[in-house]
Amino acid sequence: MPILKKLTSAKRLIATHGAAATLRYTSVWTSRRFRHVFFGTPLGWRKFQLMNELAVIHGYRSILEISTAGSGFTYGQLDRTRFDVCRRLSYLTPDAWADGAPVDYRSRDADTSECLRKIRAHGQRFDIVFIDACHEYESTRRDMLDALSLVTENGLIVMHDCLPESEAICTPSRGDLNDWSGVTYKAYLDVLMTRNDLWYCTVNTDYGCGMIRSQRKTNVYKRTIDLDPAYVSPWRNVGHNYNAAFKLYYRNKDALMNVVTVNEFLTAEWGNRTIKT
Repeated sequence: MPILKKLTSAKRLIATHGAAATLRYTSVWTSRRFRHVFFGTPLGWRKFQLMNELAVIHGYRSILEISTAGSGFTYGQLDRTRFDVCRRLSYLTPDAWADGAPVDYRSRDADTSECLRKIRAHGQRFDIVFIDACHEYESTRRDMLDALSLVTENGLIVMHDCLPESEAICTPSRGDLNDWSGVTYKAYLDVLMTRNDLWYCTVNTDYGCGMIRSQRKTNVYKRTIDLDPAYVSPWRNVGHNYNAAFKLYYRNKDALMNVVTVNEFLTAEWGNRTIKT
């Protein structure tokens, strides 16, 4: 970041939060950024740790989780000291189901329309929308499109299960599989392929965490229109042949999914911090 831009950012922080808070932020920013640069970030980072860290970096204060009774497993791990507003939409979730954390919007089946109606009736939008879908194609695609309408302008969508390692766990329906990522990875890329206004990268941790923004905040983000046509055309042509899709994905994973490490992602985010006023 240019020196003049840093000075302007510092002045805005001081004006908004005071000198003491600005010094604390500078100390945290320096220690975290140099830790990432020189020492790297643990490979075992989980999805909730990434979201907690993004709240620190950008001052995000609101989050919505879209998940099911059989997915997610993140809501209780969110740091409530960093988020003022935490909401959860859980579908395919029986009335009696509970995991010790609140369910703000519940649907017993796959239909989330009433949940979305209630959210929109309150005019709610969120800095982070986290999707851990049921992993079937149509519901995952729908959840992505809903998330795009619910995220704030400077916020982002975090999507789980975007980098599966085995075709065996990427069946279009769960069947009797215990470990199942479904076809989330395909719905993720298919939606991105239909939009020229979405910037994305996929963090290579915890089965792959897709990061989607409407603005390019750092140089790790790309759009699918920036990909080599040699990757795009075969993907568009594969249709719903899920066996062929997985083979194509796995062969060209780094390019198609714009894969980055945790260290690369967080270092870039800290270097381009959004100051919320």
